[in-house]
Amino acid sequence: MEKATIRANVKDRFWKRYIDVVRNEVVPYQWEALNDRILGAEPSHAIENFRIAAGESDGECYRKSRLKAHGFNRGRKEGVARQSLKRMALSHHVSL
Repeated sequence: MEKATIRANVKDRFWKRYIDVVRNEVVPYQWEALNDRILGAEPSHAIENFRIAAGESDGECYRKSRLKAHGFNRGRKEGVARQSLKRMALSHHVSL
């Protein structure tokens, strides 16, 4: 079944400040955190795990058993992991 795409534009002054904070502060911060670039924060290895699962990086996945439980073991789900990486990069306008 195909999912419907819904686009919404909120142009209310009240919400604009919150939308701007999320767009300009929250999302970029989370992207940096997912890539382990926040000084003093414990690394999550989230994006690196996707790269390993997609076959784009060598090594063992961190918290390997947890990733396997979600179907991200190397080989079987490389395509899924690769697609997820590309979607994340596209949505954040970054290159991998």
